[in-house]
Amino acid sequence: MRNKLKAYAYPIFLPIDAEEAFAGVIDVVNQKAIVWGPGDVTNEGLKYDITEIPERFKQKATDALRELIEAVSNKDDAIAELVLEEKPIEPLVLKAAIRRLTCKIEFVPVLCGSAFKKKAVQVLVDAVVDYLPSPLDVPDAEGL
Repeated sequence: MRNKLKAYAYPIFLPIDAEEAFAGVIDVVNQKAIVWGPGDVTNEGLKYDITEIPERFKQKATDALRELIEAVSNKDDAIAELVLEEKPIEPLVLKAAIRRLTCKIEFVPVLCGSAFKKKAVQVLVDAVVDYLPSPLDVPDAEGL
């Protein structure tokens, strides 16, 4: 009988607009916007600015952070303790908890971006480093 793990998926990035109007992402953990400006064909999507979240997305970002903290606190004791004590949860502490849960296959961080326009590719790579296990964090593969 297989061990059934339940992994929950929550967004850690939210899109700023969509399709042709896609302008960037909201980093839910850090509560910042990462915005790409227009570029020519050769460098489109390579330069970005980290800014405050646009006013029209602030409530959505705040709600997403609250839901993210609630989901993580249901599975991680360190975050649950901070929530119960009503202490602020710093982004680095939340990132560490998400990483612990991801390594245990109990949490799936969800990101968004556009590979075609090269928007959010750099921050995707940063998220891989921040949230996914390195080869040193997982046991060796066993073959049969």
